[in-house]
Amino acid sequence: SDLMTVGGQVANPVGNVLLFSSGAMTTQSGSMVSSSGNLGLFGGGLTTNGAVSAGGFITLDADVFKLTVNGSVSGSGPQVNLYAGDMDIHAVTGLVSNPAGIVEVNNRSASAMTLGNGASGFGLSNSDLGRISAATLTINASNASVANPATIDGLVNLTGAGAPGTVNLNAASLAVNGSFNTSALLNVTTTGTVNQQSGAAVSASALNVSAAGGINLPAIGNSFGTLTVRDRKSTRLNSSHGYIS
Repeated sequence: SDLMTVGGQVANPVGNVLLFSSGAMTTQSGSMVSSSGNLGLFGGGLTTNGAVSAGGFITLDADVFKLTVNGSVSGSGPQVNLYAGDMDIHAVTGLVSNPAGIVEVNNRSASAMTLGNGASGFGLSNSDLGRISAATLTINASNASVANPATIDGLVNLTGAGAPGTVNLNAASLAVNGSFNTSALLNVTTTGTVNQQSGAAVSASALNVSAAGGINLPAIGNSFGTLTVRDRKSTRLNSSHGYIS
């Protein structure tokens, strides 16, 4: 349909639930969409105000439009996939959880991704990121059509209860203009450069960086248990670390 509003309960205890809208889709407050198998909500813009849960894969796909999560998205399967041109997770009622699996955030737009303040393009604030709970968090700034850069434009703090054990950040390039703190393993992969402002520290239990265009991590406050650098076209490092390879 052109526009779809989902209310009440939509459940399949023995299989999959897949809902499609050619226009915007909204699940109402108090609604429950659940599946024992895979679950997918696909729309030209997507807002979830109720509960979404599944035992298999969960896919929330807003196409190139905004995904707004005002309710709970609870996965107990391998992966929760989020696709959108922008994203907002409500600071109080919104939650994306897959504690034993992966949550993957995918930028469908042709705009850069910003993390921390989330001030422009595909923006994820520190609050948004803090409402994602997973064993592994993967963030993809690029898509099949466009190689998008990513910028840390404010503080990102992924520590404490529910914080991911592994964070994967993939982009055409990465500008670290704000501090990025995680208690996790941090894997950064770019086809271009990784460039850090001197006042923006990065801390992680371990950091793996692969950047074909060169790596510049000069901040004195950088702290990694171990640091692995690949594609050393041009590398500048300044960190407190246990081991560099």
